[in-house]
Amino acid sequence: MIQLINLLHLHHRVCYGKSEGLGMTFIGTAPFVFHGEKSPSKNWVRRQQMDVLKVLRDGTETLFYINSQKRIVAGEYFSFPGAEPCVVEFHGEKQSGEWTYPARILALRGGQVFADLRVESFDVGGTEPREEQCVGDRGEER
Repeated sequence: MIQLINLLHLHHRVCYGKSEGLGMTFIGTAPFVFHGEKSPSKNWVRRQQMDVLKVLRDGTETLFYINSQKRIVAGEYFSFPGAEPCVVEFHGEKQSGEWTYPARILALRGGQVFADLRVESFDVGGTEPREEQCVGDRGEER
């Protein structure tokens, strides 16, 4: 569960203007397999090619997957090199004033869901919205 909290904390910092001190690098594109959108009639999952932002902090590595609308839609948190990641998928969107936030957060470990959260409200603690939420310029290292 601590890995989920760490990933959500980094997601908040990247998306809502608190990314100082994070090593962020655009590393290219990669496929991501969504597990939270299985067809009721078939056992399949959706695979999508997306941009990937790597965030380094305190010896951990997090990969954020960014869709064509420039929104972070998934993340993988590695607590140490070679560790099995905590995978998080962000589904749907809700609006709160000028802020957009995920309606559902699905967390997996070893391919198994361990948390399926519905987000009812959201507070960013007094920060101002960024012009482009969740994404910096490609290739920019911060």
